[in-house]
Amino acid sequence: MTGEIVGRRSAPIEHTLTAAEIRAYADAVGDPNPLYRDADAARRAGYPDIAAPPTAAAIFMMKPVLALLTDPELAVDLGRLVHGDQAYEFARPVVAGERLTVAGEVVEAYARAGHQFIVIATEARDGAGEAVVRGRATFVVRGGGER
Repeated sequence: MTGEIVGRRSAPIEHTLTAAEIRAYADAVGDPNPLYRDADAARRAGYPDIAAPPTAAAIFMMKPVLALLTDPELAVDLGRLVHGDQAYEFARPVVAGERLTVAGEVVEAYARAGHQFIVIATEARDGAGEAVVRGRATFVVRGGGER
């Protein structure tokens, strides 16, 4: 399962980010920033609504990743899967109430040192079709590659 999965795409997934999700995420990571909790504070700072912490992008950006990793045709052994790396690039902040369409694609797959590496690129677009967040995640299937 190396190069043959490159180019595999997820179906587009729609997600409307809610203020409750943002607050719950901020609670989970222990971030008391009022921009992530208080709509009035966020508006005073120039946001149209509660802003999402940058790493909260995982709420919606991981959806197509999970769809790809659990695709039966890819046959990824989830019991040996490790999340190796994650990066996001933002065109602008994400705020509560935004309806985003997120999709992913396997952009690399290779074996190294007896392990299989899968790299998935993701992109979230807003209602106007503008890219808001781009992501790239690397996963390792331990013991899943040629030696």
